[in-house]
Amino acid sequence: MGRNPRAEQSAAESFVWRTLCPPIDVLADFGAIGRDSMDPEALHQFRVALRRLRSDLRSLRPLLDKRKVTELRDRLSELDELVRPVRDGDVMIERLSASAAQAHNPIDPEIVEAIHQYLTTSTDLAREKLLMVLESGTYYPLFAELAGLASGDILRGGAVDDFPQELERLNKELWRRVRRAARSLPDDADDADLHQLRVLAKRSRYLSEASMPELGKSAKRRARDAARIQWVLGEHQDSVVFSRKLLEMPRPTPAHTLAIDALLAVETDARQRLRKRWRKVWRRVDRRG
Repeated sequence: MGRNPRAEQSAAESFVWRTLCPPIDVLADFGAIGRDSMDPEALHQFRVALRRLRSDLRSLRPLLDKRKVTELRDRLSELDELVRPVRDGDVMIERLSASAAQAHNPIDPEIVEAIHQYLTTSTDLAREKLLMVLESGTYYPLFAELAGLASGDILRGGAVDDFPQELERLNKELWRRVRRAARSLPDDADDADLHQLRVLAKRSRYLSEASMPELGKSAKRRARDAARIQWVLGEHQDSVVFSRKLLEMPRPTPAHTLAIDALLAVETDARQRLRKRWRKVWRRVDRRG
């Protein structure tokens, strides 16, 4: 029996909306968020949804209207630039106490508190900027467009030939990109290259997770392997971001310089361990094919 083009198109549409709607719902709900609701966990969920939607729109671009996808991703990217410093600040504040506890020599608690206050102040400023933009209504049209996306025409016109096979092709091609990138990186790879590998692994994980109902065990295995790579390189990137912030901090006294240098040494050691760890994780993943 031949394939049913209408059924193929229906399967593609169902997959697209099943994938896009959860992050869209989070973002649309966030459009009405108030100051009392801007806690770190809510912001984390918002940022995850924002980045997941951008990732899924890119991964599913062969099934979607390319012009609309490009427009939406550009606008979501602008919003992410407002959210990123707030979330990064929350992560750095959490990281500070752990890093201070791991220093080879005790760090003056008053200086740790001063650094904590510096991070808190810069994060609060970024949070206030985000809130002001959200409350201004600038992004209300975007949130409304996202909420009504399912009834729009973002899907590519024309029939989708053999949707399960096309979905498997998209998954395999993205995973091949992860493998090529991982295999090409030297042991002393730049931080930026490791971050890009993390982004690729995250995209592969998101697409694989969404594809599990159609592709079963193969998608589940890819999602698991991609998540392992993403986690290790995510920890590495958090250390990179924190170190950059430490280097920007004022050093009004020699004691401040000693404290900041001690924290930087802790973060350098952490990144060295994580670089070794991601290699071990990747070798195990790569052996499985």
